[in-house]
Amino acid sequence: MAVDVSALFAEYGMLPQVEAIALGGSRATGRNDATSDYDVYVYIAEPITEATRRDILSKYPRESFCLATKLPGWAIKEKGKHTDELFNEQLEKCGVDYFDFYLLHTITEDNAENYLSKEYGLIPYLLKEKENGRIRHLGFSVHSGFDCFENFLKRCGE
Repeated sequence: MAVDVSALFAEYGMLPQVEAIALGGSRATGRNDATSDYDVYVYIAEPITEATRRDILSKYPRESFCLATKLPGWAIKEKGKHTDELFNEQLEKCGVDYFDFYLLHTITEDNAENYLSKEYGLIPYLLKEKENGRIRHLGFSVHSGFDCFENFLKRCGE
């Protein structure tokens, strides 16, 4: 069962907190196909409550849509947040119990160590959440040179 995204976007668009909803990615450029995702940005003037998000999403069976988000590795170090705190905060903000796709975001020469550090324990934690079913597919987005990417992949196996 597919979600009627136009109805979902319209409902979010009616909220007073929402200033704009923008479509990005392949659908915005017309290079999409039937299997393309919706890369959507919701610009808000103030936060939308968890209760409101859950109310909107409750109209759609959870298995009828896939949800992806990203772990901002910089936040672990800069904000001093623990991995479980960030992950649970993201679930709450999205109003869901699991993510279909969860990415280690923007791996670069400047932050790859944050993701690999035993001090932060990001990868073991996320693998545990995958085993627990709160992450269906774990991945990453790389914004670095090939050497950094290759080193990151080698070290992930350690």
